[in-house]
Amino acid sequence: MVKETIARLFKAMEKAEFPIFEHRRLHYHQLPCPIQMPGGKKEDSEKRVPRAKAGEFDYSGSQAIKALKEEGIYTIMVNPNIATIATSRGLADKNEAQLRALCSKAFATSPQVLVEKSMKGWKVIEYEVIRGCRDSCITVCNMENIDPLGIHTGGSVVVAPLQKLSDSDYNMLRTTAINVIRHLGVVGEYLSLGLKKFMRVSRLLSSSMKSVGEVMSTGGTFEETIQKAIRAIDDSFSGFAKNDYVENIDEELVNPTDKRIFAISTAFHHGYSVEKVWQMTNIDKWFLRKLYNIFEMENCLDACNVSTIPADMLRQANKSILLPPSPLPSLNTSTPHINAAEHNIMFEDRGVMVLGSGVYRIGTSHCYGQLQSETASTDYDEADRLYLENISLGTILDIYDTEQSRGVILSMGGQTPNNIALPLYRQNVEIYGSSPEMINTAENRYKFSRLLDEIGVDQPLWKELTSFEDASTFCEKVGYPVLLLRSLTIILLSFPIVISKYIEQAKEIEMDAVAKDGKMVMHYISEHVENAGVRQIEDATAKIGNALNVTGPFNIQFIAKNNEIKVIECDLRAARSFPFVSKVTGIDAIEMATKVMLGLPVEPYPDAGLPADYVGVKVPQFSFSRLSGADPVLGVEMASTGEVACFGHDKYEAYLKALISTGIVPPKKNILFSVGSYREKLEILPSVQKLHAAGYNIFATAGTADFLTEHNVPCKYLETLGDDSKDKQKSEYSLTQHLANNLIDMYINLPSKNHYRRPASYTSKGYHTRRMAVDFAIPLITNVKNAKMLTEALVRKLPLDVSTIDSKSSHDMHVFPGLINVAAFAPRLISQNSNDIVAATEASVSAGFTTVLVLPFGGDGQIARANIGGAAHCNYALSITATSQNVKSLDEELQVEAKAFSWPALKPIVTDAKGSELASILLLASLHNRTVHVTDVRSQDDLLLISLSKAKQLKVTCDVSVYSLFFTKEKYPGTTSLLSAAERKALWTKLDVIDAFSVGVSSFQVVKELFQPASAWCGVEETLPLLLAATLVTFISPFVPPPHFL
Repeated sequence: MVKETIARLFKAMEKAEFPIFEHRRLHYHQLPCPIQMPGGKKEDSEKRVPRAKAGEFDYSGSQAIKALKEEGIYTIMVNPNIATIATSRGLADKNEAQLRALCSKAFATSPQVLVEKSMKGWKVIEYEVIRGCRDSCITVCNMENIDPLGIHTGGSVVVAPLQKLSDSDYNMLRTTAINVIRHLGVVGEYLSLGLKKFMRVSRLLSSSMKSVGEVMSTGGTFEETIQKAIRAIDDSFSGFAKNDYVENIDEELVNPTDKRIFAISTAFHHGYSVEKVWQMTNIDKWFLRKLYNIFEMENCLDACNVSTIPADMLRQANKSILLPPSPLPSLNTSTPHINAAEHNIMFEDRGVMVLGSGVYRIGTSHCYGQLQSETASTDYDEADRLYLENISLGTILDIYDTEQSRGVILSMGGQTPNNIALPLYRQNVEIYGSSPEMINTAENRYKFSRLLDEIGVDQPLWKELTSFEDASTFCEKVGYPVLLLRSLTIILLSFPIVISKYIEQAKEIEMDAVAKDGKMVMHYISEHVENAGVRQIEDATAKIGNALNVTGPFNIQFIAKNNEIKVIECDLRAARSFPFVSKVTGIDAIEMATKVMLGLPVEPYPDAGLPADYVGVKVPQFSFSRLSGADPVLGVEMASTGEVACFGHDKYEAYLKALISTGIVPPKKNILFSVGSYREKLEILPSVQKLHAAGYNIFATAGTADFLTEHNVPCKYLETLGDDSKDKQKSEYSLTQHLANNLIDMYINLPSKNHYRRPASYTSKGYHTRRMAVDFAIPLITNVKNAKMLTEALVRKLPLDVSTIDSKSSHDMHVFPGLINVAAFAPRLISQNSNDIVAATEASVSAGFTTVLVLPFGGDGQIARANIGGAAHCNYALSITATSQNVKSLDEELQVEAKAFSWPALKPIVTDAKGSELASILLLASLHNRTVHVTDVRSQDDLLLISLSKAKQLKVTCDVSVYSLFFTKEKYPGTTSLLSAAERKALWTKLDVIDAFSVGVSSFQVVKELFQPASAWCGVEETLPLLLAATLVTFISPFVPPPHFL
């Protein structure tokens, strides 16, 4: 079965990934095919121009160039790997140099490239198809790109469903998609940029995907939907409207960047027609006409004011979303009604609104603590209703009134919801969690600074300045370097800047905490610091939380240097580190925060139970390889596109695992160093010495090589000459050739922090080599602390074996040496010289149990111990029923504890009580806060009692005999130990209440009632097969009928 599945999988992969094979299959089904490269049959082509299969070419690319010249093809598509067509490809347009450059980069990451004739300018249409195992197919949806082929789908605006195809075209494409997926045998699914953050990045959109996120909007018209989508990208965008984002309109239209949509609007305002824009962009005229409708409506509104605008025009403008959103925003429910004038949804549950985080883009991060529409929309159990709307005051108030909501939670959506906290509060909206006034205090630099001074918590020196002269004076006073920040609190006035003293060589520490009425109930410190530093951070966090009267999540960023701490900022919301600390500790910070905001009880500082040798490390994930020209150096602004967290026995193991998870391959032999500043040369020197001692070959650039040689570290010197000096470089000493030919396994480049100004057009040799490392997929490290940590991990030669610490579960996990028989029965437990208890352990081992808990049935415990002696076949535990008759025979210690509620608090009380007696025991247990286990539960009423007790947080567990679940009185007439069929069925409906399955005494009693020989072996060996068979039926029943024997 497994071999057949694997063979089928490889067959499908062969069909799907190799275009030569796929062309034949498309022709066989009489389906439309992409244009093939001319040259006749494959066999004839190979005779004329020898080359590898499926358009694969050798490591130099010379065969590809030769073939293309002979075929007369000018524009081609180069893919570095057949399996990664959609993520990394480039166009070579009538230029051999372009092809050589693309092939060189492609061969750095893959031993083969796939060359295709480009179809740039064609329309892109996509169908999502799902096929079931019985060959049933459905098209989930269809989509079309606004931009033509040549711009990656990830960088284009995508519209769903198709807007302008005829029924015949629609059905032809649908039939084609279904036929292809059926032939491939696939079972399953066929399936906002932020570039300004990066120095020297090329903003041109191309066939290579640059976006790392997207917005999603829904509406009744295209005009409405595109407006909402543009506004969702950034609060500063007013939609498809007049703007000053584009300087050269023609250049932007012909060579599109992330500003293309704004260039189209500007073009319309400069008198460009739809026809002219179409000629320059190849964007479908249907979409351009729709955008032109918005432009015309904007012109009409410009000619009016509030008192003169006609009612009809106002209604029409509202449909185009040129005004604030309508009172009935879009809804995604189990039966969607999108922007309808009427609806059939009853708003009666008065639920709680949770505001999400908006767009996902470079420089932001989202988690289960920060809700995002695309994430939530895939799981209908997550919310009763999902609104895909811009987060603005008007929209939120409309939804709040329509839903008649009880309140709003702001702290799970990042900064965007916090920005409107105070305006919502002034509109009498109920806000769960910290007061909006306190949120404002934390985010207003003046108020927060004054608060820190009042409670005695230090902060870096800062000042808000409105002129260059004042700024220069402040900088001279505090000393350079400094950090420039735009004021967040009075941004609408005269755009002042905030300058803060930047403390070099300081360690940044992240504090995540949850508080209730100002008192912390949980906190997490994400950075390891000295013990004294930890205490200072905890004290400062407690003071700030109390001063702001925090209820819910909050995050504080500290910097520490020389065992002194300073507060950088405080946010009264969940931060991106919340999921990380929650997973590391196993304590869900978001769950705790939600409970305290809603007034539900929480246990402060629950025991995490973490082992001593356990560390979690998260590292950023970057996308520099997609961002052509971007300098891969890091600064104070967030540039990562994601994060990876891993666990290890120490920080070095966890860090190395996390790096590998981001795609970095640990170096095998050759490591190149280029270190700018003398201070960092000294700091990295011990690491280089360790790497050399560990057997790594050290390469270095001029200054670094001299420094290492002076300190007795053997290294090979490489030159870093400019592009115009390539001919002068010998390959033996050429850094660029070493990078291009993959002779370097890792490049550690630590650029100097230049304190003098350079022209914007200046590009250093260091930038060129860093960019080469990214383009040729050579692991690059640009931070000295990371380099030192990585060195320590490498020289330790860690095995990186997968262990139990590498996985996380939402449940507590305990590892046992084997299965436990929680209710083993020994018939003559306390009879003199009885062998039954030994037989019970032997039967349990043979059935797969390694530990038995022997059921108590009164009598003398000393006799039971004597009977088992040293003959047990597995681990065992004896338990004794304390009664008024046998209490005198118990040990003195047990006599004192025999009374039920004098029993030690850490030890559970086990009972087999039924009905009213069980209710009394559970009541007493709740009054005395005791742990109770109910064994051999046999009725639905008892399970209901246990379920209600669990709902009230009572520490109660229960077990049910396996034989109560599988055998009935009707099957074995004359027995009193089994349940009726109706009672058995009732137990199956309450499996979620049952904590464990047991063997118990039922099987022994049934055998005895049927006048058959009964022993301690009765029913033990059959227990696991019964449970496994039931599990198998549960798993396969949706697919095939159960086996006859079940």
